[in-house]
Amino acid sequence: ESLTQSALDEPVAMARRNALALERNLATLLDMAEIELGSLHVKPREILLSALARSRSDIQAPKARALGLEIHVEREEPSADASEPVLADPIQMGKAIDAVYRLLFVKAQPATAIELRISSRTLAFSFVLQPDLRAEWEKVWQEARVAERAGGVRLSRLYLSGVLQGESEFLTRKESGIGGEVLVVQEILRLHGGRCFRQEGESKDLCEVVVLELPVLDAERTIALAVGARARQATVDLSSFIVACMPVPKGVLAADFRAMVKRSLFRPSDSAYPAADGKKIFVVLDD
Repeated sequence: ESLTQSALDEPVAMARRNALALERNLATLLDMAEIELGSLHVKPREILLSALARSRSDIQAPKARALGLEIHVEREEPSADASEPVLADPIQMGKAIDAVYRLLFVKAQPATAIELRISSRTLAFSFVLQPDLRAEWEKVWQEARVAERAGGVRLSRLYLSGVLQGESEFLTRKESGIGGEVLVVQEILRLHGGRCFRQEGESKDLCEVVVLELPVLDAERTIALAVGARARQATVDLSSFIVACMPVPKGVLAADFRAMVKRSLFRPSDSAYPAADGKKIFVVLDD
């Protein structure tokens, strides 16, 4: 007698859930290994944070639906200029957004929604926490504070050794997931000069996590971050880069001159930054 469709649905759904759990854990382990090896670097350039967040959310939405969740994305501050760029590495920031979703997929109450609010330089994720995971959720942030004090690397080693040796409580937690996602996000935000932190939501079981808060960059901090990131990457790649200082021509606004220079650049990683005095433009080029 052939199996009915309903009899097949549950095994198929279970197999899909297990495959998604394995994918989440492998992605987190790879990100943490990158931190452990000291090979996590950022190559910041001007990007639209809202576009990046929406793109990553669209990719994660089918995985959320398979787990009985929904992702809702909305803009905060509707009067803000949505086209205002921020200085960030789109690949690494994409990893940070994905890591947050991996964390919330195993923490959120099924049949609820994960809400992402986007402002000019901040991404805030809100979700309904599963009631029986309250203690473990608190522990995630206790471990995050330890990681912050330890610089991230020591705790990532602890996670990796515990998971790989099978001697850690990660393998006995009630929910799937190895729990290192916050560590990954913290490290990526630290390299951008930003931060990752937790906020309590409107009710006891609603937790709001501000995953990404990029700093307000003045001219000096912008050029320092860009040049510092290039220097670290050049050390790893044994490559080089050029920083050029170009005076703003008389009778030309610094913003207009910077826009003209940017239009002439041909590499995505090349960029131009205004000096604080408005009389010079710093151009950073890969050599």
